[in-house]
Amino acid sequence: MSAKINVNFAFFKENYPDFISLAGKARTMADDYKNRNPKWTSCVIQMNVALNAVQQLIPKVAPNGRVNDFHAPFYYMLAVHDFRLYLASRYGAGEEISGTPEQKKQALSNKQGILTMGDDHTELWDNDHNVQNGIDRKALMSPAAVLGSSARTLFWEISTGANTVAPVPLWLPGWWEVNDGETYYYYFTKTHTVTYTKVKPKNIAVPAIETLTNGGAITMHPNGATIIINWNPVDGGATIETFTRVPTIVESMAGQSNRYGPLKAVKMK
Repeated sequence: MSAKINVNFAFFKENYPDFISLAGKARTMADDYKNRNPKWTSCVIQMNVALNAVQQLIPKVAPNGRVNDFHAPFYYMLAVHDFRLYLASRYGAGEEISGTPEQKKQALSNKQGILTMGDDHTELWDNDHNVQNGIDRKALMSPAAVLGSSARTLFWEISTGANTVAPVPLWLPGWWEVNDGETYYYYFTKTHTVTYTKVKPKNIAVPAIETLTNGGAITMHPNGATIIINWNPVDGGATIETFTRVPTIVESMAGQSNRYGPLKAVKMK
């Protein structure tokens, strides 16, 4: 019996990029990583992109004490060794998959989840194949190569139930003017992230620029009207803000912070 990661597999797979499709800061980080050693792959970064997207947030520090890389608003592991230890510490021991390639395929039949092969590689498995197979994803890592690995292979199952992460509602993405005695400008995305600036945007059609200090992750309450922001704690304290949509003609939210005063937010038009 494998340990289980309780998110919807289809949602996880949708957010899992192959190394060709990595974009933005994750792409920059992966390219830098490979430039340091051409033999290294971006496999852990890819898996972390998906885990962060479904709100299984990667922590600042790996179980072995190594500090993870940061690109606002998320952390990323780089090494399969760190990732394997992390999966075991958070979700429980992985199921060992051993034997011949055919025996391994049989053991994984009708299962969906994350595979790690020793300290060498990690792949997403979908019933009878790995997702980076050149068909589901552009990158080619044949099932035969995955199952033929001589390294110790472990498996963490991802559930097939209902998606446990509420989607970002249509009314939220875009620029909001927020006041707690001072004025800030928040930019919410469709992918559960938010950034802020103290400089009023000249063009609200242009997204915010992420930096090390201004990123946050959004969790949606199932009621569809409440959001929770976990800001990156660069100042040594974790700031959590909760906003609830106010039913008025103007799109607005009322909020509270665990560290600062009451918040008011109005969407910029």
